[in-house]
Amino acid sequence: DGPQAVEGDGQGIRVVTMDTAFADMPDARWLAKRLPKAEVAMRSNNRDVQAMLSAQGAGLAVLPRPLGDATPGLRPVDIGEQPPGRDTYVGYHRDLRRLARLRALLDLVISQLASV
Repeated sequence: DGPQAVEGDGQGIRVVTMDTAFADMPDARWLAKRLPKAEVAMRSNNRDVQAMLSAQGAGLAVLPRPLGDATPGLRPVDIGEQPPGRDTYVGYHRDLRRLARLRALLDLVISQLASV
């Protein structure tokens, strides 16, 4: 089964999106542009809350793929194009760059992101 396709301007569709303080985030603007007539069911700046609400049927949400994949009851939805990507930065003190545990963690995170 592939992603469910959603066509049109969002009429009759409910969405879970960022609260108004974060309405200018690229994914929130993208969702509003792709589905301008969708009803905003809920707003939250917490992605875990958005995932939970969406899984309980509140509406569509734009989520990081690892979170969406890990949340029971969610499935991908195709609304015509991929949402905008985001860069992720990891900061650590230069003295830790040779620490094997840190390198293993970074390698794991990079491999997970590459598989998305």
